[in-house]
Amino acid sequence: DYMDRYFDAISLPPKLQRVEVFGEDRSDCLALLHPATYDSDNDYARFGFMCGFMESLPIVGWVLFPVTNAVAAALFACDIEKSGGPAALEILKSHPSQSAGISPA
Repeated sequence: DYMDRYFDAISLPPKLQRVEVFGEDRSDCLALLHPATYDSDNDYARFGFMCGFMESLPIVGWVLFPVTNAVAAALFACDIEKSGGPAALEILKSHPSQSAGISPA
């Protein structure tokens, strides 16, 4: 949910969001079962795991961590932008004709 706000802000279509997060266009259900989703170099998976873990802690998890996770997502988005933006955005720029059938989120 946190990174969805970033992807919506930069108008990245849902298909390219999946390419950015999973490395290829996989449905959410298939991605849960695919081992590449849990690679140690998948920053999105690590970020999502930590957000989910912290929000599941008793008492403070549902009070404090949604706010800190939103701030962490904003800082993560800043890091992505500083490094040149999402890699999937390059696909959109280099093949605009292929993305014509993709509707923005």
